[in-house]
Amino acid sequence: MSRPLRVLIIEDNPDDRALIQRELKRAYADLRMTSILNATDFARALEEDEAYDLVLTDYQLPWTNGLTILRAVKGRYPDCPVIMVTGTGSEEIAVEAMKAGLDDYILKGPQHGKILGRLSVSVKSVLERAEERRALRESEDRFHAFMDNSPAVAFMKDEDGRFVYVNQLFERFFKLTRLQWLGKTDFDLWPEETARQLRDNDLAVLAEGRPAEIFEAFPGPDGTLQYWLVFKFPVKDHAGRRLLGGMAVNITERRQLEQQLRQAQKMEAIGNLAGGVAHDFNNLVTIITGYSDMLLSRIGPEDPMRRELEQIKKAGGRARRQMLQPKVLDLNAVVSNLEPMLQRLIGENIELVIELKPGLGQVKADPGQIEQVIMNLAINASDAMPQGGKLLLETDNVELDEAYARLHIPSTCPESLPQRIQSRRSLTGPRCPRERRPCCWWRTNQRCGGSCGTCFSIWVIPSWRHATGSKPRS
Repeated sequence: MSRPLRVLIIEDNPDDRALIQRELKRAYADLRMTSILNATDFARALEEDEAYDLVLTDYQLPWTNGLTILRAVKGRYPDCPVIMVTGTGSEEIAVEAMKAGLDDYILKGPQHGKILGRLSVSVKSVLERAEERRALRESEDRFHAFMDNSPAVAFMKDEDGRFVYVNQLFERFFKLTRLQWLGKTDFDLWPEETARQLRDNDLAVLAEGRPAEIFEAFPGPDGTLQYWLVFKFPVKDHAGRRLLGGMAVNITERRQLEQQLRQAQKMEAIGNLAGGVAHDFNNLVTIITGYSDMLLSRIGPEDPMRRELEQIKKAGGRARRQMLQPKVLDLNAVVSNLEPMLQRLIGENIELVIELKPGLGQVKADPGQIEQVIMNLAINASDAMPQGGKLLLETDNVELDEAYARLHIPSTCPESLPQRIQSRRSLTGPRCPRERRPCCWWRTNQRCGGSCGTCFSIWVIPSWRHATGSKPRS
């Protein structure tokens, strides 16, 4: 050893104490022995910060007994080996001492040479076992430190699917203690369909006998579905039992970002397609506007057809805008200007009601795009109310929080621009609910069946160039 072997000897017989010291010196050259003769010395020895490497004690002592010594030492230094060397003990005492953590028990006899010769063997054996225990404990401490500080949740299950180990991150995420996890199966914790899928994945890994990378989904503590990238692999413990090991990384947020990216790419592709279509369509619109000018030049200002022709010309002018021309707009003015056209688009059997928010903030957007979005949605509204109804178009100032921004595209928004301006439409029909809920317009017919009403929101962002529809809420 790199330092002296520290031995505590508790023996009231001076001859036996001298024999023990002599035998130890023969076996260990670098040795530091401390003799204890009373309770005060013993208490002082236990107060030392550094544990002793070995304690040798008699059973029958004038001021106490060996069992009391054993319990006191193990209570202060659990890993310190204790050997009881006594001539007054019994088999019952030996059994009780072993249960209390005694490492070895040696009976004194008339032939002290034999007894002390066995002492050397006993000391060597218990010191080796103590070193093995320390090494095992240090290995376990390193393992737990590694696993409990890992950024991935970790677990092990036996062949029956019962959890036999989970790390601290696993506990923190699922808000259950380690004891609450151990012995449970997936069927005790998840819905049956989810548990069956997890169990099938486990059995496949155990059957193939090789690691697998799996995407799995199951509810979190709050009930929301969480997505995980899980690495599962077969393990054998020291007894040869087969176990399933696993480490998993939560990819829910990454999955959401990927979905937002795919959605943005779809919108970009649609925008490119629309640009090409608009170029061809513009040529046709040129003819419409040209004939509108010719007809207007042939009729007087009081002609009943003049108003309709002017509307055709205005519509053609809007349709010819190919490039985005964002400018500072008053959304109330845009909606007001569209009112005559909207009423004609939706038909006479639908009542159009417009409620404009006084003091509405200004936005920077392309007026043609805003008008087109409102008209398209008004047409969809009329299709959902074939038997007539009421279309309500509102404008308002709203504020979106960070939670909303994370779940919608774009995924983030500038902190300096928290204010949003909303144009909201609701409609009612024969089977339409009275309440208005912010959700998107598409899939109304499929969700509600025929002439059902809903409402939607157009979020016009001051610093962004596109208007986006909000997604439906369940």
